[in-house]
Parts: sequence; C-alpha cells; structure tokens
Amino acid sequence: MPQLAMLYLGRTKITDLGLKHIKQLEHLNLLQLSDCQITDQGLASLGHLPRIQHLWLSKTIRNVEDDRSDFTDRCVDYLISLDTLVNLQIAVHN
Repeated sequence: MPQLAMLYLGRTKITDLGLKHIKQLEHLNLLQLSDCQITDQGLASLGHLPRIQHLWLSKTIRNVEDDRSDFTDRCVDYLISLDTLVNLQIAVHN
C-alpha cells in the first residue's frame, strides 16, 4: 500500500493516532477527512506527507473537551507547512 495516491476517510473513526500511520504513505497526493475525530495536533502528522497536493477537511477538527468543531490558528500553522499543497477545502460545522 505504500504506492497509494488517494485516500478517502469519511465518517470513519480515525483519530490523531491513526493519522500518524498515514505518514508512511509517501505517494499520497489526495487526502479527504470528513466527519472524523481529529484534533489540531492530528493535523501535524500531515506535515510528513511529501507529495500531498489536495486536502479536504469537512467537520473534522474536533475539540476533545466538548466535541465541537475547533479549527484554530494552530491548524492554520500546520497547513501552511504543507509546501506541496495546491488545493485545500475546509468546511466547519458546529
């Protein structure tokens, strides 16, 4: 599976811990995370994806304390570090 280029994880139970394993997918260029339980710290794992170009985040970033969408400045910092990113879609719903 290391050659995987696209990964759609919609309505899965993936967490920050699971995202850490995605960094092994060196050829991944499209990642969709929707309706997942990821925190801003989970986004930091995406910085290890050398070919990521397309990232879709929808109802994904969560505040662990109250389970509400929590897209923070720290999330923006992590996303800015993705040098190869050409398409970013973010949808936050509370």
